[in-house]
Formats: sequence, C-alpha cells, structure tokens
Amino acid sequence: AIKASQKEGFYLDDKIGASGLDTTIHISEVFNALDSLQSTRHIKVSDDELMMPANIRVININNYEHKNTNEADLFGDIFTNPIKSLIVNDPYLVDSERILNRLGAYVDLAIKYGVLESIIIYTRRAGQRGIQGSPADQDRAFTKLEKIADCEIKRVFDQKKVEHDRYVSIERVDGSKARIMIGKGLDFIHSDGSVDPTYVVIQDPII
Repeated sequence: AIKASQKEGFYLDDKIGASGLDTTIHISEVFNALDSLQSTRHIKVSDDELMMPANIRVININNYEHKNTNEADLFGDIFTNPIKSLIVNDPYLVDSERILNRLGAYVDLAIKYGVLESIIIYTRRAGQRGIQGSPADQDRAFTKLEKIADCEIKRVFDQKKVEHDRYVSIERVDGSKARIMIGKGLDFIHSDGSVDPTYVVIQDPII
C-alpha cells in the first residue's frame, strides 16, 4: 500500500523508504491505498518513455552465450576512437591476474592509438582489512602495467573513495565519454575464457 499526498504527489524513484511509504497485505488497506493512488494527480507515461535510452546497452553475461570470451569481444567497439584517459573503480584489483590480465585487457584496448595520457585506479590495498594478497605483489603488478600503458597510473587506495560499484570510465580524445559498469567486477572473465554470470551496463556516450 502506498499513501500518497494529494498536495505533493508521490514519486517512487524519489521517495522509496521515505515518510509516506507503508507496506501491507491487509485487503482493506490495499484497496484504500489503490483508491488513494487513483485520486492522486498523475502523469500518463507512454510506451516510448519506458524504452531503454539509445545510449544505454545491457549485457547479461552467462556461460551459454559468452563461452571463450574476452574484453575485446565484449567492449572493443567502445574503444574504436582514440582514448585519452581511463578511470577504473574495482575494490579487488589486488593481484597479478586482476591487474595485468583483467585490467590490462582494457589498457590494451585503450593504448592502440598511442595517445593514452592517464589512468586512475580506485581500489583497496592488498593485505588490509580482510583483503587477500600482498601489497608488494600488488605494487609490482601495477608497475608492470604502467610500463605497458606507457603513462602514469595513479593508484588511489583511500577506502572512502573506493566505490562498491565496479566500472571503467573512458574519455576519448574528441571529448566524448563512455562507462562500462560491471556487476561482479573486472574479474568476471577468467583466464580460460569462461565467465561468472553477471550483468554489464554500457553508457555510450555519457550524456
């Protein structure tokens, strides 16, 4: 049941969990709530408004459709224009596999035009607060990747700045931007080409 103010209206996306939202399975209260909603001012939404925006693409990753896949197969079209910078957020870029192979795959796509200027990585420090791995091994892997990228890789280990959501943000030389958001993290692809089921949301361009 939803209690909606006649004066303010009710916006589900805006006020989930806020004052004015109650849930119930009591039949009479459900009908009361329905009457309240029907008498509240509202805006009709067309079918077109419910369609996915043209700049958004969603990929549901699974081992049936994505056997023996890699980052180039899935995201290569996003890197077809020269890339100026990358910003990567993944709390678990802590070992050689994740840094050199998984993150490295995006770097390989970004450097092919030879104009990549900077990479910023937001991740957690290996060996701290329950994170497995060795800080020394983590540093060595980033140093190797920096040589491959031929540009500075700024590493941000500040716990407060590392977001839970995993993403790769891309800025192109022409000023356009794109973002790859990955539910599980960059290591959803394994070294043998198999995948862990997850979802990927691609914004290209970011408007």
